[in-house]
Amino acid sequence: MLCTVATESSCWGQWEPFLHGQTGSQPVRQEQFLTALRRPRIEVGILAGTLALTAGQSWPWVQNAGSSLVLEQEAKLRWVEENYMIRRKATVQRFLDTHPEIVEFLLEAYGQAQRHFGSDVQVALEVVSDPEVDAPEELFGYILTSLAVDDALTRLDSFDADWFLDQLDRVGGRFNFNLEFL
Repeated sequence: MLCTVATESSCWGQWEPFLHGQTGSQPVRQEQFLTALRRPRIEVGILAGTLALTAGQSWPWVQNAGSSLVLEQEAKLRWVEENYMIRRKATVQRFLDTHPEIVEFLLEAYGQAQRHFGSDVQVALEVVSDPEVDAPEELFGYILTSLAVDDALTRLDSFDADWFLDQLDRVGGRFNFNLEFL
């Protein structure tokens, strides 16, 4: 999906969690991002599994690739490692290497988790397999919470209905969210 000037507020909402903190000492501010969107022929979106900005906006964590700037897979993985808690890192890394489409999904999922569980939400990633069932491994995002059980379940239901259930085809049964109470 591309973000254009016509959808700049929703575009910022989509990319803000991803862009926050990605420029080292100078995070991308909403004004910078929206100014870039207002330039003629600016498009921001996921194209062939990459974040692309056309018409010349640059940030240091993006690699110049001809007329488009492309976020490298390594930078995406680094962002995931910096924003999610990773359990059994080697196993999660192998899973993400095997299923790179999940990395793209995780970039968006974090902002959605913040929207439903608060800006300080912590999500732990862990690969789970059931040896009793002949099923492929699955990556779980455990939303860590100290909320009351009813409140946490209500938020998870809202998260599912508002966003996650629409993503199931995208993750192909390889990812799920659950709650983990602290």
